[in-house]
Amino acid sequence: MSEKTRSVDRYEVADLIALHLLVLALGLYQLQHLFPLYKTYHLREILYAYLYFRVALRYPFPDHALFKLITFFLTLALLIAIHTWYVTNSVVAVAGFTRFIHVALLAPLVALIVFRESQVRSLIYTWMAVVLLGAITVFAQLLEFDLKWLLGDYLAMRGGLLRYKSLLGEPNVGGLAGVIFFILSIGYINNRIVKMACIGASVFLVVFSLSKSALILFFGSGFIFILVASWKWFAFRDLNFLRKVIISLLGASVWLIFINLFPLGGNYISVGVLALFGADEESPSALLDLTNRMQFEYSGLFETGGFIHLLFGQSFARAGSAAADLGIQDAFLPHNMYLELFMVGGIFLLGIFCAMLCVGGYVLGKRLLFQKTISGVLIIPLLIVVLYMLGYPNVYEPITGTILWLALGAACCRLPPESTAVCCRSGT
Repeated sequence: MSEKTRSVDRYEVADLIALHLLVLALGLYQLQHLFPLYKTYHLREILYAYLYFRVALRYPFPDHALFKLITFFLTLALLIAIHTWYVTNSVVAVAGFTRFIHVALLAPLVALIVFRESQVRSLIYTWMAVVLLGAITVFAQLLEFDLKWLLGDYLAMRGGLLRYKSLLGEPNVGGLAGVIFFILSIGYINNRIVKMACIGASVFLVVFSLSKSALILFFGSGFIFILVASWKWFAFRDLNFLRKVIISLLGASVWLIFINLFPLGGNYISVGVLALFGADEESPSALLDLTNRMQFEYSGLFETGGFIHLLFGQSFARAGSAAADLGIQDAFLPHNMYLELFMVGGIFLLGIFCAMLCVGGYVLGKRLLFQKTISGVLIIPLLIVVLYMLGYPNVYEPITGTILWLALGAACCRLPPESTAVCCRSGT
């Protein structure tokens, strides 16, 4: 049965709508500071409760290794929360657990509810709409609109220039979101005018975030696209994909040149490039900054219960933003997601997470290189986030974490090409 003829009942439509609303609720988390009702009535939690109730009643679990790994990862997080409760109290346990898994819970829902490439595309569009709103808030600040009522009193400088916070969060988040937005614009936007406008928004976010890592990953993603397009050309003579990539990269270059024509834009580009090499005295080079984030003090790990801590970690009270926000004594914020996973859940949690990334990357990479399913493009944002986690807690960061877990969820389900899509579930 083709995608055009296969009927979808009204309950599935309602589930998909709720899934889109959940992506919006995760991405627009900053609005909780503006609308207290957003937080008071726990809209995100209500959507989660509804969707998990629905999947428990209707959707059979896929027999996929990645889905089992994701389930195991979430189960380990629950066991860590119980351990945290035992060594501290319920407040720390609940805060650490909910902060840790509040985005990760998206992956099983995507794996169970989504079964078409067009549905993956629509979820991507929803996420991109959130990022576009973030770009608009940066542009509004450049026009000297006062957005303190929305973004708060945030101030960060680099090279004497203001690093703009957006609706997406602090500048590093906005910069990385711009990189991913650029990738998805190439892979998922077909209309060339809309594609060029979206690429312009992504370049805009990267430049005015003054994020060193975002700038590196922006050019790195372009290089990855060139490699993939070259492979598709030599292996399958896929000229369409190659043409799409070349036009998109040329469009990004034109946008960079256009921004550089303006004095302010030129200053931002200059400061951003110089910051990569440490020419800005206020901050180290990108390589030194990464090295500093990789530093880790092991002595505290072996003070008590060393081998047990090595295997199972030291609970949510030892590391992570929730512990830091609660003011837990000796709480550590590693600024490195892999180290945080290791400190919280030991080798077991870190190993399961790395296994998820490997399996998900293999599935999506295979789709991109050898199949015609457009969900394979998600391997590139996944790779970008994997690299960025060396310096940022993307597992539970709402914007970038959403695309991470959406990609892993999409990798769990068989997604036929849009032209020949069929249902990948039995009994529905």
